Amino acid sequence: MGVITRSWSALPDRPGDVVHWAPDRVLPDASSMPKLPLSWDAYFASTDCPYISAAPLLRTMVSIGLSMPLTILDALQRFSVELSSIGSKMIIHVLGAQMDFEMKYGGMAFEEIMHQLPRIKELVVHFVGPKTGAMDADEIPMSTCQICSRTGKTRTYRMSKYVWL
Repeated sequence: MGVITRSWSALPDRPGDVVHWAPDRVLPDASSMPKLPLSWDAYFASTDCPYISAAPLLRTMVSIGLSMPLTILDALQRFSVELSSIGSKMIIHVLGAQMDFEMKYGGMAFEEIMHQLPRIKELVVHFVGPKTGAMDADEIPMSTCQICSRTGKTRTYRMSKYVWL
């Protein structure tokens, strides 16, 4: 599979709204962890970001949500995690999560993990914290981009107010 690039975005209608953007492209399957760009400029350029020449404030708003999944990908790369050890399902636990940050800014951005690591077919992001705004163990099936939908990939968010054993 080659690199497919498209994107989606939503500009804020009024002050205080959130800008959501995540790359809608899947990297080719590889035998090793993909190298992340070394700067936001290089990352946006590698994804055909529509905000590449936008005002710095708008680019900052976009990078807020993407910083979470890209930090996870960076940690996997820095700790030399082998792709073969990840498998087709990844569960991520976000401790101390807050509804007004991770869900507000993260949104679709976590799908970038599946785009960077195409072997992952199921991504579960478990937000844990007293400010998640959800009953314990609520599950929220999230929509995916057209490419991920066509290949049967799924993304689910779980919400827990309390630490589990």
